[in-house]
Amino acid sequence: MSDFIKIARIAAEIDWKWDGEWWMSEVSRLGFKQEKSSAGLEIHSDPEGNA
Repeated sequence: MSDFIKIARIAAEIDWKWDGEWWMSEVSRLGFKQEKSSAGLEIHSDPEGNA
């Protein structure tokens, strides 16, 4: 069995629930700015640190 198939099987067993609170804290911690648009959610670096 290839490594790719092994990894895919393991990944399929992980509970990939969305944790919005964690995501927002990471975006802020890394100094990024989150913007919503009609195309979806985009993350941009903010050199001024205004996350």
